[in-house]
Amino acid sequence: MNFLNTICLVFKLLAVVMLLQASALAEDTSLLNDLNGDKEIKILCFGDSITSGVGDGTGVGDFVERAPSVRGGYPARLANLLGVIVTNAGLNGEVFTEGGLTRLVNILRSSDADTVTIMAGTNDAVFQVNSSAFQRDLQRAINIVHALGKRVVLITLPAPCCNHSGLALFTSTYTAAIRRLAALNAIQLADIERAWKSTCRNLKECELYNLPEGLHPNSRGYKVISQVLAATFLGIDIFEPEGAELLEDALGLEHGTVIVESDIVTIQ
Repeated sequence: MNFLNTICLVFKLLAVVMLLQASALAEDTSLLNDLNGDKEIKILCFGDSITSGVGDGTGVGDFVERAPSVRGGYPARLANLLGVIVTNAGLNGEVFTEGGLTRLVNILRSSDADTVTIMAGTNDAVFQVNSSAFQRDLQRAINIVHALGKRVVLITLPAPCCNHSGLALFTSTYTAAIRRLAALNAIQLADIERAWKSTCRNLKECELYNLPEGLHPNSRGYKVISQVLAATFLGIDIFEPEGAELLEDALGLEHGTVIVESDIVTIQ
């Protein structure tokens, strides 16, 4: 074998090794893996009252000034969509930078979840917590989840409207921080803010919220959140023109079931 053939063989072997490594990494970073070997895929949804499900059970057009305090929301819907175990770890009124991180640590100590989703910050906006403090604690949360051998998914915050429109300035800065940390840590992002923008008929009075309360989603809003999360776990870009149909096909749903809309304009 001459020198040129030897070099070609070496490069071919390297290419095979790189492909195998890439395949292993893709499998290792899957959001629907049984990471702890207990033969079950488990998800822990951590957050505040929006995770808990406050406001669920109401519909578009209902007049709601104070969202009903019920337990429902997106975790139960996500469990139904994916057919996996999902724990609702939402706590009404929790300020993430004032006790949220400590609570997360305490929960994770006894949790056998494979993946943790984090949707927090709405109550921090009420107290006008600066975005740098929010980002600092969220990064700490990411570090803790990873140190325990679990995956993490970050969830952006939809902008409040109507009676709570004043909070939008702060939630938007938190969402910017959430996007930065997702990119810096190379972790998955469930973009609820984007889903609100693409799906709401009128962002100033979004029908996905209880109105005029404008802070907690109604049943349709929680359906949107669960569908975006399901797409994230399945690696589907729900904002692509065919994203909704792809998710429906993946989950065996009737066409028209997924209500998240694409924000990508296609040129015919």
